[in-house]
Amino acid sequence: MIREDVLLDKIIRAFGIEFDDASPFKLGNLDLLLKVDSFDWNLHMLPLLTLRRAGIKSVVSPVSDVLAKGGTPIAALLSLRVPRSFGEEHVQQLLAGVQEAAARYGLRVVGGDTDVAEEHPLRLDVFVAALLTGKYLGRKGARPGEIIAITGKVGLSAAIQAFSLDPGSIDCQLTNRDLEEYAWGNLPDTGAWLAAKEVVSASLDNSDGLALSLHYLSESSLVRLELEEIPLHPLLIDCFGERGALERALYYSGEEYNFIFTLPEEHEELLRKINATPIGRVRQGRGVYMRGYGEVKKFGWIGGVGYAEKI
Repeated sequence: MIREDVLLDKIIRAFGIEFDDASPFKLGNLDLLLKVDSFDWNLHMLPLLTLRRAGIKSVVSPVSDVLAKGGTPIAALLSLRVPRSFGEEHVQQLLAGVQEAAARYGLRVVGGDTDVAEEHPLRLDVFVAALLTGKYLGRKGARPGEIIAITGKVGLSAAIQAFSLDPGSIDCQLTNRDLEEYAWGNLPDTGAWLAAKEVVSASLDNSDGLALSLHYLSESSLVRLELEEIPLHPLLIDCFGERGALERALYYSGEEYNFIFTLPEEHEELLRKINATPIGRVRQGRGVYMRGYGEVKKFGWIGGVGYAEKI
């Protein structure tokens, strides 16, 4: 059985691709960022997720990647496969979410591909092109002494997964507002982020879990990350208490789309404008550590095996 991290490594080596959230591409005088992401019914459709919210998440995922790299989303292609059992009303609900998210982020859907399959599940691939003006924000570039910051709160997806898989074991209340927040993720305001990006040194989004994302940043920039405190989502604390919430936020918080980035201390005042919280410092060395906790494992979402330690 192949794992996604092994598969990704083979593709990177075969085509000489640099591992990052989105792909820079120069077209004449234009600097573009390209990204495609997939929503698969069997992998991503939690029992509590509506089709409208599935459509929202399908767009937010690639938009988050290009925006975290400093790009302005401009256009999208859709590749939609639906099972024959799907009714027209189901398709309309899904597309309503796509339209809503595209409108929020200024995306024009310009085309794509469709298919109807007898047995295969729903799958929606969204390809996004973004215009890059100014600085490209790679995973490299974090420097010792800089602030590590994150947008939004961490851990809502971990709570929703618990509600979906074993609701009887949880003594807390999930609201419709929580589910809506989960669909939209923790992206900063587009204008505020792009206005602040020139002082950001390195950036990525939290797609595969906070711990794994932090390790990607550490490894790419060849630095040690020392965390002080994580802004935990209140629902996660309510469900699991402080200690249990921290463990789940670190290791089971995939697809929350928090932006994790570093910037010099003298620009800390910008964090308030993009709803970001300082969570630690960049130091010389390697690895990820947290005060009062110790070493943070290289653990997160790995396609093919689920949440696991990365090879």
